[in-house]
Amino acid sequence: MKLSRKSEYALRALVRIALCKEEVVRVADLSRVERIPCRFLEGILRDLKTVGILHSKRGVGGGCALKKAAHQITLGEVMRCFDGRIIPLVCIDGHEHGRHACDRATSCGLRQVMEDAVGALAGILDRTTLEHVCALTRQLEAAPVRVRSGD
Repeated sequence: MKLSRKSEYALRALVRIALCKEEVVRVADLSRVERIPCRFLEGILRDLKTVGILHSKRGVGGGCALKKAAHQITLGEVMRCFDGRIIPLVCIDGHEHGRHACDRATSCGLRQVMEDAVGALAGILDRTTLEHVCALTRQLEAAPVRVRSGD
């Protein structure tokens, strides 16, 4: 399973917005700092506004800001906006065209392991908030860079 570019950019943008001291972050600044193409970012931010994660302000001094507090936004919530459910195997999705996608779906050990893995990953993503990621980011940015000698 690979995170889509939209989910990645959405998460990066939300972290940057949450880290900013300003109430409203200009889209052009966000695009430049996070190195996300502006037009692509505008569409992502529009989607995040539609689902109630962001709000925007037009005109001079305009931009976007979190609509909900950072501790109320989870990584899982954001990822599902763009990627839907995490599904590494077709059979995990249940039924395809009114029947099981695989005739072994009810007796397959691999399917059970994958369902467990999906559940574990979803649990982590649903418990991890934007606030937590911001705290980790601040901690990592404050950590001194270690240079190895002798290489």
